[in-house]
Amino acid sequence: MHNSSTKKSVFPSIVLSIGVILIVGAIATSIYFNARKKEEPIVETPVIVFNWNENTEAIAQLAKTTFADISVGERGSITIEEKGDVTGDGVVEAFVDLGTGGASTSVLTLVMTEGDSFSIARMKDIEGVVRPFLLTEGAAAMHQESIGMTPADNMVYQKKVFINADTQEVGSCTFDAYLWDSRQGLFAYNPDASLNLQATYCISSL
Repeated sequence: MHNSSTKKSVFPSIVLSIGVILIVGAIATSIYFNARKKEEPIVETPVIVFNWNENTEAIAQLAKTTFADISVGERGSITIEEKGDVTGDGVVEAFVDLGTGGASTSVLTLVMTEGDSFSIARMKDIEGVVRPFLLTEGAAAMHQESIGMTPADNMVYQKKVFINADTQEVGSCTFDAYLWDSRQGLFAYNPDASLNLQATYCISSL
């Protein structure tokens, strides 16, 4: 009986001792690794900002390859136009005038960047056709086109105004809005956004 009682009293002590050792070990390990973290220098990944001015020639070459049926640069060098983050990823995109078009018309594409690389954006037009991004803007006596972007809505758009030759008033005013679709990786025509812009910004007369 005496030996059995001794064994029962010793066993909890052993368990308690092992538990204390494990806790102390865990605390010591935590202190060690925290000290190592403080000693190790923090290396921050540098943020690469795309230099548009230094890459205009390279963008022009890509545009010539992408739009083989367009005379890119026939009227002069390409120019960087409106810029903004229209995809919502914290990276800036830009409309690029391709230096071609009619007497009063400019042809523009949308260039996307990632780090120090770039690409021509894709669009899905009103007919559902997926193609490299290309829109026109300009003004003639009876016709006006302009393009723009609203980064807050991840949207780019083209406004078209036709003038009535007899009254010199606006005969029609429409918008084509393209919303960024991250799943497809393109700007898709959106009829609801187009009608909303039309209702908000089109006017009945000049």
